[in-house]
Amino acid sequence: MTSKLLPLAVAGLAVVSLCAAADFTLHSFKKQHLEQYYWSEGAMLGDLNRDGKPDAIYGPYWWEGPGFTKRHELYPPTKTTTIKESDGTERTFPGFEGGFGKKNAYSTDNFFAFVHDFNGDGWNDVLTYGLPHTPAYLYLNPAGAERHWARHTVLDEVDNESPTFVDLTGDGKPEIVCVNGGNFGYATPDPRNPTARWKFTPVSAGGTWQRYTHGLGVGDLNGDGRLDVLFKDGWFEQPPSLAGDPAWKLHKYFFAPASAQMYAYDANGDGLADVITALAAHGFGFAWYEQLKDKDANGSPQFKAHIFLNQQPAENRYGVTFSEIHAVELVDMDGDGLKDIVTGKCFWAHGPTGAPDANAPAVLYWFKLVRRPDGTVDWVPNLIDDNSGVGRQVGIGDVNGDGRPDIIIGNKKGAFVFTNQARNVTMAEWEAAQPKVQFPDAEKNALSARDVIVHTQRAADAAKARAAATVNPPLAGNGTLPTGSEGKPLNTDFETGDLRDWTASGTAFTRQPVVGDAVVARRAPMTSAHVGQHWIGTYENGLGDGATGTLTSKPFRVTQPWAAFLFAAGPFESTRVELVDAADQKVILKVSGNDTRQLAKSNQSTETLAPVIVDLRAVQGRDLFIRVIDEQAGGAWGHVNFDDFKFYVGKPALAGAVEPVAAGR
Repeated sequence: MTSKLLPLAVAGLAVVSLCAAADFTLHSFKKQHLEQYYWSEGAMLGDLNRDGKPDAIYGPYWWEGPGFTKRHELYPPTKTTTIKESDGTERTFPGFEGGFGKKNAYSTDNFFAFVHDFNGDGWNDVLTYGLPHTPAYLYLNPAGAERHWARHTVLDEVDNESPTFVDLTGDGKPEIVCVNGGNFGYATPDPRNPTARWKFTPVSAGGTWQRYTHGLGVGDLNGDGRLDVLFKDGWFEQPPSLAGDPAWKLHKYFFAPASAQMYAYDANGDGLADVITALAAHGFGFAWYEQLKDKDANGSPQFKAHIFLNQQPAENRYGVTFSEIHAVELVDMDGDGLKDIVTGKCFWAHGPTGAPDANAPAVLYWFKLVRRPDGTVDWVPNLIDDNSGVGRQVGIGDVNGDGRPDIIIGNKKGAFVFTNQARNVTMAEWEAAQPKVQFPDAEKNALSARDVIVHTQRAADAAKARAAATVNPPLAGNGTLPTGSEGKPLNTDFETGDLRDWTASGTAFTRQPVVGDAVVARRAPMTSAHVGQHWIGTYENGLGDGATGTLTSKPFRVTQPWAAFLFAAGPFESTRVELVDAADQKVILKVSGNDTRQLAKSNQSTETLAPVIVDLRAVQGRDLFIRVIDEQAGGAWGHVNFDDFKFYVGKPALAGAVEPVAAGR
C-alpha cells in the first residue's frame, strides 16, 4: 500500500483534536456510498429543497439531506457504457467509464458543481463545469417541482484544471474564476438575466495559458484586503479599482509544476499569508510556501518552500505518501480555529496506467495544522478512508447541523459522503491515537525548484527519472558536432548541460535542457529516446503546453553532406525546427509537427524523439543556424522536443527515420 499511516486508536479511521486544555476529542467519519457509477469528478453539498439541510449533488443527481436516501434528477442520466469482459461477454452500466471500466475516460460534461441562488427566487440553483474547454452550465431550480431543471450555457469554455466559483471582486456576488481565451480571469452574470452568456474579464494578458493548465486559487496574498488570483507560476494582484477592467499585476514565482486548488492562508501565524498547494496533480508532493518579509526588485514577496509530503515515506514526518493530489480543500475540521487540509488520491485521474501508483488505494486524508511554539508548522496526517479518494473537487458542508464540517467526494468510484463525528476521550486514549513520527528530520530535506520538478514527476518508482539520466548511446557512431566561427564544436547536443551556443527568447526554453528521461517519469511506458543526458522539451520541467519561445543556435558552416537530429512535436505548424541561411536569413529547411510528408507518424503527438535525416549536399560550404520554435500557445501537445543535431559523412542509417529531407535554396 503506497499510503502509509501508523495505527490509530480507533480502527485506523479515527482522528483526534485537542480543543481546550481539559477537552480531548476523537474524530471519526461515517461513510455513505451514495452512487457507485461515475458521473462527475466533483460533488457538492447545498440546500436545494429549502428545508434548511444540505443536499448532495453529484452529476445528474441530487439526494435529500441529511439521510441521502431519496434521489432526484437534475437532468436525464442517459449516458451508458458498454465494456467487454475477459470471457468475451459484454456488460452495460450507467454513466461514464470509471472504476468499472478498463481504460481512461472522463465525465465530459461534469467535473465541478456549485450551489447558489442565481435568479433571486429563493431557490438554490446548480452551476457545473466539465472537462477543460467545455461550457459552464446553469441549472435553474424548478422551485421544488419534480422535473428536470432547465439548463443554460453561461460560459462557452471553462479552462484550467481547478476552476472555482467565489466572490473575487468583493461585490458580494461570486464569479466563475478560470482560464478563458488563454487568460486567467472571472466571468460575471447580468443580474437581470443570469441565464444569458456571462461576461468574462481577463486579469492576465498575453493569452498563453492553455486549457489544461494546472493550478488556480483565490486569496489575499499581500494583505491589502483584496483577493488575488494564484497559479502555479505566481499570482495576479488585484488593483485598487476594477474600473475599466485593468490588467492585474503579475508576480512571478514558481510554486509547482502542476498543482490543483491553491490557497493563501497564514499557516504559521506570523501575519503574512502563505501559499498552500499540491506540487503535481498527476505525480507527488504537497507544500506550504512560507511568505517572507523580503521582497524582490518588483516588490513581490519572497517565499520559503516547506515540502511535507512527497514521493518517499521518509519525506513525511509520519511516513505518509500517495500520488495524484488533484483536489484540495482548506477548512477547520476540528474546531480549533486553524484551517486544515482535506485531500487524497485522485482515483484513476488518467486511467489505470496514466500515473504512478494509479491502482494504489484511493485514500482520503485530512492534515491537521499544528503551530509549534517556535513558529514552525506541522501537518499531522489523519486517514479518513482508503477506498474513495478524491476527484477534482472536495465539497464541504455541515450535513447534520452539529457545527462540524462534513465532506462529499465525486470521482470514478462514484459519490461518497463522510460525516464528521466526534466524542470526548481520556487523555490516554487521545495520546494513543496520535500518529507517530517516523522521520523527524524529514522537514530538513529541502528541495530546490528544479529538484521539485524532477522529484514530483509521474514515475513508476522513485529513482526512475534520475536513473534515466545515464548516458544514452548516440544515433550513429560517426556523427560530429558542427563547428562555430571560433573553431570549437557547438553545443547542438546539449551535453554541456546548459544552453551555451544558443540564444533563447520567450518562456518555452527556460529550465532547459531537460536532464534524463522526464517522459518515462510522467508517462511510462512512453520514453523520450533522447541521446546522451540532455535534450530540449518545451513541456518538461513544469513549463506545460502554454509556454512559447524560440531557441536559436550560433551559425556554423556546413562541412558534411548529411545531418540528422531528433524531433517530436504536436501536430502544428507552430511547433517546428528550421535551418536558416545565415547570410540572408532565408529558411532552407522546415520540419513541423503537422507536416505528414516529411515526418513519420511516430514523430507527431508523441513525446518520443525520432530521427530526421537532412540532405545538405545543395548547401555545403554555406553558413547556417538552427531555430527550434514553439509558437503554440496552449492546447494539447503544444510543445516541441529536439536533440542531437550532428553532421555525417554519408547518409546515416537510423532506425525509424523517414526518407531524407532535402535542404536547399
